[in-house]
Amino acid sequence: MIERTISTALRPLARRIENILARALVTAVSGGRLQVLQVSILDGEVKDGVQHYEPAGFTSHPVSGAEALVLFPDGIRTHAIAAVVTDRRCRPADLQPGEAAVFCPGDGLAQIRAERDGTIRIRGKRIVLEADGDIALTASGQLLEESREHKVLTGAYAAARKV
Repeated sequence: MIERTISTALRPLARRIENILARALVTAVSGGRLQVLQVSILDGEVKDGVQHYEPAGFTSHPVSGAEALVLFPDGIRTHAIAAVVTDRRCRPADLQPGEAAVFCPGDGLAQIRAERDGTIRIRGKRIVLEADGDIALTASGQLLEESREHKVLTGAYAAARKV
């Protein structure tokens, strides 16, 4: 009898604890200073106005179908926060232990990798460096450039070399 009374009394608390976390699929994204997502929770529940919290200095625009870990701090699903959004469909799967990568969904061409040997590898269909001031390249070894065509355009000076 006492067990049943305790179980009945704790049922609402247990339900709230169970509702704190949910896995979801991103279905829509709106921009702004704080991104807001629409997600479909795995049991078919659609939730609008989910705030997407991101680490300071980093941001992304998730594509539809990306996965989210959604938190409901109150446990009753009135306020939702997407703490993590990932897309396993395009995550680089060849990272070695200790390596890190920034990547874009798609064909895998846009990546920045920090490799275990200290190499920083930047890959993209087109790579653009822009600076309001100087760009400095410093190497204690060689500065190697390999390309099909090399052009230098500097003010009144222009040079081009084709291999």
